[in-house]
Amino acid sequence: MLTVFSFLFLFLVITLVHEFGHLVMAKRAGIRVYEFSIGLGPIIFQTIRSNTKYSLRAIPVGGFVRIAGMGADKEDASCPPEEQYQYKSLGKNFILLLLARS
Repeated sequence: MLTVFSFLFLFLVITLVHEFGHLVMAKRAGIRVYEFSIGLGPIIFQTIRSNTKYSLRAIPVGGFVRIAGMGADKEDASCPPEEQYQYKSLGKNFILLLLARS
């Protein structure tokens, strides 16, 4: 049983570092980040800082960063184009997607 918990903990730490890389690179590029979440499923805890929702979810595998202009978010309609992913340069998009893999 300890092996399962160790694996889940290690996976959660790796996911946290990986997703944090995307968060930092998006913010450095001037792209709005709607949500930074660790885990999947129902929200256990959340807080909002600098227009970004930070959440911890119930299922401790995976995570995601919701970035303006990368999906079909209704918030994109009210987000200025200069803060959206698809309006940034190819170089910034490359760095955000590939080099943010921490």
